[in-house]
Amino acid sequence: MNPLFPSHFFRHCVPLRTLLPLTCFFLLLCACTTQDSPQKAESSPPAPVTVAKVQQKDMPRQITVPGTVEASASVDVRSRVNGEILEIYFTEGEEVKAGQKLLFIDPRPFDATLKEARANLEKIRAQLVKASRDTKRYGKLVSNGYVSRDAFEQASTSETALKADLNAAQAAVESATLERSYCLIKAPIKGRAGKLLVHKGNMLRTGESNAILTINTLEPVYISFAVPEKHLNAILELQRVQPLSVTATPVGGAQNKGAVNLIDNTVDSATGTIRLRAAFPNKDRTLWPGQFVQLTLTLGMDKDVLVLPVRTVTEGRDETFVYAINDGKAEYRKVNLLYKTDTEAVLDSGVSNNELVVVDGQMRLVPDAAVTIHKTLSLETDADASLKAPMER
Repeated sequence: MNPLFPSHFFRHCVPLRTLLPLTCFFLLLCACTTQDSPQKAESSPPAPVTVAKVQQKDMPRQITVPGTVEASASVDVRSRVNGEILEIYFTEGEEVKAGQKLLFIDPRPFDATLKEARANLEKIRAQLVKASRDTKRYGKLVSNGYVSRDAFEQASTSETALKADLNAAQAAVESATLERSYCLIKAPIKGRAGKLLVHKGNMLRTGESNAILTINTLEPVYISFAVPEKHLNAILELQRVQPLSVTATPVGGAQNKGAVNLIDNTVDSATGTIRLRAAFPNKDRTLWPGQFVQLTLTLGMDKDVLVLPVRTVTEGRDETFVYAINDGKAEYRKVNLLYKTDTEAVLDSGVSNNELVVVDGQMRLVPDAAVTIHKTLSLETDADASLKAPMER
């Protein structure tokens, strides 16, 4: 006999025919409890949600992309001559006019060169006068046989050579005069002067790569940006009729209106975009070169589309959907999203006009879940405020 199971253990065990009905009873009880669990889930309290009405209306078809502000004209001012800066006639950061005096370089070396060139010119002129007289005199004497033909030809050749020297001397005077004029540096364009990189007393060298300063024209300014190539045909069609209007909004600033003035001639195959440039009057100087802005292009109007707050739409891996309210329950709806703005989503199917859709509370919902409406938003006034609410986790 096994010491772990003494003989009296088997005498007092429950018979097998009695144990089997009890086991079946407990299994049936567990099954009934499991079947009752969905009923308990259905009886859970409704989820509170914020909703908004779907609106059917005409919407402008817009693209919002980032852009970079550029000066419409930019010139790096450099010296054309070597010399010491004697005077500075402008203030850094001020508006300058085309032709306005900026700097003055020591002109004394150039004055000396100009004087030398003028003196040489006068010398050659005097020599030419004498050579001309000799040629005329020899011309009369050679006909009477008083001088040889060779003497006359030599005098004529000297006159011709001095005429060439006179032209060279005049060119040297003009060159020295031009070099002297470069001592006064003037603004080549109208615009805003930047930082001066050299100051009074410094020597300027023509071979230096750095500019003295940069002048940027701020009225107007350009903004360069890129849009997906799928919009290229629409942009070209609109641009043929009139310049495509663009709105630029800097961070924390007001909107500025401009128009497209350049469509690049090549699509970037690496990014699938086309480069555009728009001009803005910039009278109030709210746009600054190098600044990043948000650009909005209007490519036409979509008629009778379905519009709802942008937070209503959830974009999944395979499809886009919303939750609509139907008889106090959340109804899962697959929708076709055309595009989104900062505050609104534009659809062409999936929901109906004036139908209630869930704006906040989607993360707590499953299809056919019971809901209670906590708040109803107005698309015009409250949709933007809903964007600022914390995202659900």
